[in-house]
Amino acid sequence: MIISTNKKKSILINTLLLISFYLLSFITIASRPFGDLDEIWDYTFSRGIVMGYIPYKDFSLIQLPLFFITMAIPLKIHLSFFVYRLMESLYLSSIAYLCFQIIRREHSFFISVIVSLFSISLLGTTITYNSGLLLAVFILLYFHKSDSDSIKLYFAYGLLAFTCIMFRQTSGSLIAIIEIIFLLIDKRYKYSSKLLLFLTGAFIPCFLLLSYLLVNHCFFEFWENCLFSIFRFGNNNNHIGINSIIILITSIVCTTVACIIKYRVTHKLLYLYYICLLFTIATIALPIIDNSHIFYTVMLSIVIIADCYANIITDISNAFKTIIVSSIFAEIIIYAFLNLQGTFFLQHNELAYIPSEESLDYYAQIIEHNNLYNNWGYHPVIVSESKAVFSIIDGTFEGPYHFSGMTNPVDYIINLPNDSVIVMSETYLEDNWQNPTDVYEYVINNYDVIDSYNGFNYYLKAE
Repeated sequence: MIISTNKKKSILINTLLLISFYLLSFITIASRPFGDLDEIWDYTFSRGIVMGYIPYKDFSLIQLPLFFITMAIPLKIHLSFFVYRLMESLYLSSIAYLCFQIIRREHSFFISVIVSLFSISLLGTTITYNSGLLLAVFILLYFHKSDSDSIKLYFAYGLLAFTCIMFRQTSGSLIAIIEIIFLLIDKRYKYSSKLLLFLTGAFIPCFLLLSYLLVNHCFFEFWENCLFSIFRFGNNNNHIGINSIIILITSIVCTTVACIIKYRVTHKLLYLYYICLLFTIATIALPIIDNSHIFYTVMLSIVIIADCYANIITDISNAFKTIIVSSIFAEIIIYAFLNLQGTFFLQHNELAYIPSEESLDYYAQIIEHNNLYNNWGYHPVIVSESKAVFSIIDGTFEGPYHFSGMTNPVDYIINLPNDSVIVMSETYLEDNWQNPTDVYEYVINNYDVIDSYNGFNYYLKAE
């Protein structure tokens, strides 16, 4: 089979783009100083899977496991934070490449590259299960904008919609509902044929999840941890940043207006689909409305608006295009370089080649002090948002916190054996706004301080 010159050129350009996006993604992610708790907690979950612990059964998890399982795959080869960041870079570069492909279908190469670079700059701060959801959503958008008119696309819609659920059950379920609604609105094919293909695609991720839960004997624990606990988590972990909510509302309003105007001109259902999808992705910001959670909505808004109106940008010289693209490239690299200022590379086995602004000696000293209590017949229990860091350093596994899932924070403390020593930061309530205040109050009222070391108080149950 002879490949045409244009086809070869297209393959070469796409290959170079993939490599460029991956390298930029890696530079962005690898330059982040160690310490982002979301990244540390997610790494700990994937690390636990590699070490043989089972989500829901051996440690509490309120999300579905797909993101953590995929992130655990390369960790099977080598368990390290650096390898984890290589996988994070793959997620981010895949999102960037999909942004390029979605915009490139109808618009210029220049605009497509600009949007892709924005995605790296905007989303590179934190890669979480929400990034996995956004990746699945962009694949959905890619298929919805496909030139193909085949009914077989409904199989892909079902597969991807329910894959969204496997990343984030709340927002993913809404996406699945939207897909079903638009399936019913679309008059092109028989409902029975479309629905059968859609459900066949949807069956695959559902079957894989069910098999995973049954094989690992954690079916009932999954329901307690992953479904019922959502409501408790949402009630106890809400946070609203004023600037973030202004950016979120502005993005939603501007994009909605742009889509409505476009729909009135073209009468294409795609623009109504955009609006529904945008509001669904906006639920990622609930109940914690901060920049790291609203950027997914902002990125989707940029893609949608670019797809609607990028064609109005014309008559730009090639020289000016080169300057703009080069400037964004430079901004990403300079930002990464500035991130590295004042940092050094850690030498710990699991954290080797990871930049940090502080030494790990502090954590090692706490671990050594805790070992004294182990030798004296006590059982130290660290109650801290940095609990996961301690377990990484001493080579053990403990969830980032014991307080997710159906485990009530206070009940966990109450049920500890009498030889337990609570190791709690002196500034526990100030360290992290998600730290449960009722845990702090229970420990203060029912335990006595027996020791203090390196900013931690040691509590033993009062007689």
